[in-house]
Parts: sequence; structure tokens; C-alpha cells
Amino acid sequence: MSMLRTVQPPRSPTRVLAVWCTALALFAASGLVSAPRAGGQALPPAASGPSSSAAPPTSTATSPAPTTPTTLPHGDGGVTTQPPKGGESSSTTSTVPAGPTLPDPSGRVRALLAEIDILNARDAVPKAQQHVVDMQSRAQDAGGRLADAQSRLALADDELSETQQRLATLAISQYVDPGQSQLEAIVGGDSSIGEKRSVLLSVSLKAERAKLMAARDVRAARARDVARARKSKKAADGDVVTAQEGVVKAHSASSDAAAALREAEAHLHDSGAGSWSLSIEGASAAKPEEMAYWFATRGTTPEAQAPLLQLTKWFVQEGDDEGVRGDMAFAQSIVETGSFTNPDTIVRNNFAGVGHCDSCAAGFSFATPQLGIRAQIQLLKSYAEKDPKYQHPLVDKRLRGPAGCCRTWRQLTRVWATAPNYGPVILDMYRQLLVFVVQHRGGVVPPGTG
Repeated sequence: MSMLRTVQPPRSPTRVLAVWCTALALFAASGLVSAPRAGGQALPPAASGPSSSAAPPTSTATSPAPTTPTTLPHGDGGVTTQPPKGGESSSTTSTVPAGPTLPDPSGRVRALLAEIDILNARDAVPKAQQHVVDMQSRAQDAGGRLADAQSRLALADDELSETQQRLATLAISQYVDPGQSQLEAIVGGDSSIGEKRSVLLSVSLKAERAKLMAARDVRAARARDVARARKSKKAADGDVVTAQEGVVKAHSASSDAAAALREAEAHLHDSGAGSWSLSIEGASAAKPEEMAYWFATRGTTPEAQAPLLQLTKWFVQEGDDEGVRGDMAFAQSIVETGSFTNPDTIVRNNFAGVGHCDSCAAGFSFATPQLGIRAQIQLLKSYAEKDPKYQHPLVDKRLRGPAGCCRTWRQLTRVWATAPNYGPVILDMYRQLLVFVVQHRGGVVPPGTG
């Protein structure tokens, strides 16, 4: 075999450039290359196995090489570049490549959230039905206890009545001589009725009065037992009604979620002004365990100062405290920190580039990972609301963004970060997490979840 290679004729520069561009696009689409990020970080790979309603992961690798981002009036990373009160001024750096605008995954996110609501409702209906059964059983038990208490009260009433009758008979006998045979019967057959009659009657009266007092005490206790049992039965009956209403609500939630999914699928590819966009404020759709499991499937080892599961719990907890989507903030942090591996993560407990402007060597430092997450959540809230009220004291007084500028995550583009694709990239990261959640709850357990 000849070891000589064939020499190809020279090609024009234009043709060579076109071939290279085509090759790069094919490599990027195949996932063999990753687009660079500002600061030398590579965007983490997309999760595999999307659900039926989810589009293939939007790879930022399809963007051309990043250009130098333009710093905007409100800077990167959430802290306004206009000096706030006290004279502080800072911003954060973007870790998203610049380039042509990427597709907006908001429609996919909306559909996935609707799918999660359907799965939640699917689980909620049988749970609500079982709750009805449980409450009916409790009501039945309460009814049995009430019947027993009423029965014991009736016996106490009989005993009290008999005691009162004996006492009345003895009281009469003390003043009226009933004759020897009758008196003997009253005092238990004692034939010594002569001079001792008065003494015997007095002793008997005293004993019967004591029995009467005891019978009254027993009767009062039985009456209290009946009152408690009746109250318990009433509460149990109310719990049954509430549980039955829960079944109705669960079915209604299931229908609403199905309608929401149809609506989302009808507008799956809508974009631009007026289209649906994920709000910054809201509840987390993913559980901390799911977030940690999903991250584990990505094949990256986080270098934060706390275990990953603890981080995800803090994201959800701190988000719930302030009414911010903690699971989405977690997705934002993955993009911002290169999957929790950058210096801000390792040294500063800073997971969102807070205070790390394009020209800054580093971002703000926080004492603990939890405080770093809390700072990120508080800053997001300051973007979503014009006059935010926080559940915890501000971690850093400099955590003041352009208040009320951004109700949605998409609006953070060129505001939190200078990168023009910031919103689509963090939303696509969230989309990948939601794909995992749908698969996990739907019974298609992805690898790495145990």
C-alpha cells in the first residue's frame, strides 16, 4: 500500500471558511464540543432523556465564539452599578457566551410544569380518597366511643337514681315507724330495733348519703366523657367532609392541570412580547432530593463547602421563605458557577456571581453556603418587587438591584448579566431539571438516582 497521501488542489478562502463553519456547527449539534463561557468556564452538558413534551436540550455550543459583552447600566449579577445608598457599587460577571439570540425555552418549561402538576394531581387523587377512608374510620371509632360513654352515663344515672330512692326510704323511716318486718328489711335484717332503731337509721342514712355523693361524682364524670366523645365525633365528622372536599379539589386540580398542559402545548413555540414567561416568584416544582439526583446524572463533582443535597435543601427552603423559585435559582447557579466549581463557589460561598462584574476579580464573599444562597434569593426578590419585604435580615446591605425591573427570569437578560442569551440559557438549564422531574415522578427513573 502506498504511503503517499493524495494532494488536494488549493481551495478558495471563502470555501474553506464555509466548510469550517459547517463542521463546527455539526460538532456543536452533536454535543462533542461545548461553547466557552466568560471566565473560561464551559457550560455544563444537558441532561439526557427528555419527556414527551420536552424539546432536545438547547445547546449553547451552537453559538459562535463569544464576543466581549457590553456592560449595561444595571450591570451583571444583580447588584446595581449605580452607587446605592452608602456609596457601594458593584455588579457580577456573566458566564453565558454572547452571540446570536438563542431559542427561548419558556414554552417547554411551561409544558413541563403542567406535566408535573398532572403527575402531582395523579398522586393526590388516590391519597385524597384514602384520606376519606381514614377519616371515616376515625369517625366510626369516635361514634363507638360516644356510644360507650353514653352507655356508662346511663348506668351512672341508674345507680344515682337507686341511691336516691334508698336514701329517701331511710329518711322516711326515721320519722315513721313502718313496723318491725319492714324496718328489718330496710336495715338489712337486723332485728335489734328497740332502743337502737334511731342509731341504726342514722348510720344507714349517713352511708346512703355518702353513696349518693359518690354516685353524683361518677355521673358527672360520665357526663364529661360523653361531652368529650360527642365533640370528638363532631370533629371526626367534619374531617370526613373536609376529606371529601379534598377529593373534589384533587379531581379539579387534575382537570386544571390537563387544561394547562393543552394550553401550553398550543403555545409551545410562542416567543417575544406577550408570550408566557416564568416568573421569578413562585413555588419550587422540584424537590431537593430530585435536584440533587439530577445534578448527579450530569457527571460533575461540586466543590462547594457543603454537601450537594444540603445545598438543594437550602435553595428550596430559602426560596420558600421569600416566595422565590428556589429550584430555578439552583439552575441559575449551575450556569453561573460552572456546576459549583468556580472560585466564587469554592472560596466565597457565592453561587450567582453576586458582585462579580465583568472587570471585577471576584464577587462578594459570604460566611456560609446557606448565607450565599440566601443572598442570591434576596437579590432575586429585589429584582421582582419594587418594595420587597424580607423574611430574614439582608445578608449584605449592598444587595439592592433595580427594584421591580424583572418579574420574570427571561427579563434578567442583560440586567443580571450582560450576556444577551442569559435568560434562555438559565431557563434551558431549568428545563433539563424539569425533564428529569417528569421522568422521575412518572416512573422512568433516570440513571444515577439509586
